[in-house]
Amino acid sequence: MKYVILMVNLSHFSTMSAQNILVEYQSTKEPPKFDTNDDVPDDVKLLLQKQHSITTNFILKSTPQESIFTKFEKEDNLLDERKVNFFEDNINVYKNRVTNTYKMEVPQFLNKEYLIVDNLGYLDWKIEDEYQSILDIQCQKATASYNEKDIIAWFAESIPISDGPFDYHGLPGLILKVETIVKSYTATAIEFTEAPLKITFDAKGEKIGRNEFLEHVKSLGGK
Repeated sequence: MKYVILMVNLSHFSTMSAQNILVEYQSTKEPPKFDTNDDVPDDVKLLLQKQHSITTNFILKSTPQESIFTKFEKEDNLLDERKVNFFEDNINVYKNRVTNTYKMEVPQFLNKEYLIVDNLGYLDWKIEDEYQSILDIQCQKATASYNEKDIIAWFAESIPISDGPFDYHGLPGLILKVETIVKSYTATAIEFTEAPLKITFDAKGEKIGRNEFLEHVKSLGGK
């Protein structure tokens, strides 16, 4: 399987912010942790761990003004629209950096569709003096907390695009990796293009704010 991975000179990334970008991310759910003295049968533990080991592929399509993040079926060409399959049960995330807003489609949550609409910039990032390489790109660590969960992000300042997987954004560079206690997203391929990207978001559902939706989930026993 072939991908166009960073076929540009890193010294030219400062000009890339005016280009369009596609980033493939692989998401993995963190396996559940069990106490040594719990009553969960070993076969049930094994089943739950196998379920959480399943990875999911996502694609971020980003222009200087807007972006969309959604699931896709892994194929050879990220630019081939015919090979991208949008699932009916997918949570699509749309960001508009011009209006500083984002929209998230949450289909079929307890047999009801929701459309989260809110402002960007809800995370208060703290940039750390720690680095790691992702796709041979130096990334810097940033941390934040939201909804009682700690978030670790690794962003590439050499790619000056304030975007990332899911609804993560707001750092001085493209986020290539996110880690939380529940799930992680890691970039596995990246492609710059001057070709126009078609970004559409025609989601339906009851409009609700981010915090209001989280409170609704908590009231139903969720976390």
